[in-house]
Amino acid sequence: MKLLDIIFPKKCIYCGKQEEYICSSCLHFFKKEIKIIKCTKKYYDYLVYYAQYKGDFRKKLLKFNFNNNAYLAEFFIKLILENQKICKFLKNFDYIVPVPMTNLAKSKRGYNQTQLLAKHLSYELG
Repeated sequence: MKLLDIIFPKKCIYCGKQEEYICSSCLHFFKKEIKIIKCTKKYYDYLVYYAQYKGDFRKKLLKFNFNNNAYLAEFFIKLILENQKICKFLKNFDYIVPVPMTNLAKSKRGYNQTQLLAKHLSYELG
């Protein structure tokens, strides 16, 4: 157990149960519409779609992106890792690379959210 986990224990953002940022019983709040789409765009080959950008999913994503809530990275990582289809797809790649952001934007936000996700996913998926 990490020192930060003792000082700031993880608790579910829905029910408050001290376990993780989302407990296994609250995962159902997110309606998953998982799609992996082969794209013909110039800059990317695939689009991995987890859920519609609305409702609670949108609120959590905006909170993570713009309200200095880096701890929500673990919440989104758990959502991704809970899905075998996405994990299997991501394991086909050698690297997971974050979307770069300007130094000004990073200093305002305090972190690059895609870098947090890429780092955690790379570690968890080997």
